[in-house]
Amino acid sequence: MSSILDNLEWMSELDRERMIDQINGFPDHLSSSLCTEVDVEFTGKGICLCGMGGSAISGDILADCVIRESEYHMSVLRGMELPGWVDKETLLIAVSYSGNTKEVLTVLDTAQSKGLNIVAVTSGGRLMEICEEEGIPYAMVPTGFQPRAALGYLLGSTACILETAGVIPIASNLTHLVDPLKKFQEILVPEVPIEENLAKRTALDLEGVVPVVYSASELSPAALRWHTQINENSKMMAFTGEVPECNHNHIVGWMEGSMDTFCRPVFLRSRTDNPSIKEIMSVTIDVLKEGGKSPVVLDFNEETKIHNLMAAIMVGDFVSYYLAMLNGVDPLPVESIQDLKRRMSSSI
Repeated sequence: MSSILDNLEWMSELDRERMIDQINGFPDHLSSSLCTEVDVEFTGKGICLCGMGGSAISGDILADCVIRESEYHMSVLRGMELPGWVDKETLLIAVSYSGNTKEVLTVLDTAQSKGLNIVAVTSGGRLMEICEEEGIPYAMVPTGFQPRAALGYLLGSTACILETAGVIPIASNLTHLVDPLKKFQEILVPEVPIEENLAKRTALDLEGVVPVVYSASELSPAALRWHTQINENSKMMAFTGEVPECNHNHIVGWMEGSMDTFCRPVFLRSRTDNPSIKEIMSVTIDVLKEGGKSPVVLDFNEETKIHNLMAAIMVGDFVSYYLAMLNGVDPLPVESIQDLKRRMSSSI
């Protein structure tokens, strides 16, 4: 099976809708969106980003940066009810790639009724129509992508909103990373053979198992991205956990549960992780090795936290693609999600 990942013709036939082009486009998508201009007036300290699925991942990345690097609070809402702390001084960022996400539109309606400060990111749909009708500022991103493959556009646009609002200079920081990310991507693409390709080798390690992806809080958005990309692109179950919390629950399942489990632990480690967390993670990995669990460990050794986070996300995207190839499935369609949305639209 391993030779499949070096068979470019075979992979191209399986990837009929060219999901690989959308994955490869991430650095360029990011770069093009980092010049987004949106009028934002914000004098408060709280930011609530509302989104679901692929549209919410940008919020996870940025919320982590905001909390670590500023005096502002930012949370990601995946649901239909605004948290109690949200008030008129809160900046609500409504993110829906399609513009028709029911949960986001529901929250938007509530936010409008409460007179909140709102800005949106979308490619169209009802969300864009509401923004046009109500004079709500919004960032427009290109159409024609799966929401999960539009991360570069959604991330760059939302980063510009935060920088314009005076929260953190995250758009400027991301701009400096575009060229290094393009360079890093060169070793992950299908043309690079298995023995030189980290993403292909990792996919082979995860073939036929259920990955459980762990990280410290610093890379937790990347671990979540791995989880969801493997779900959607690879058509596989996957889960995630965080160190050290997993040592207070998951470890029992690993070490005292059934020995014929089909799960395999994956650890994403960052050079910039907290030193104490690094030690805890090393001990955890050793325990799992001694228990015969064969953890997969990936190290990211860039100088900054955001660089390591973006690199870990990119590797995960390519791993999910190569797992799809190993599973013999087209990575782009997500029929079960579309079916569920159709059912929701008629019943809710």
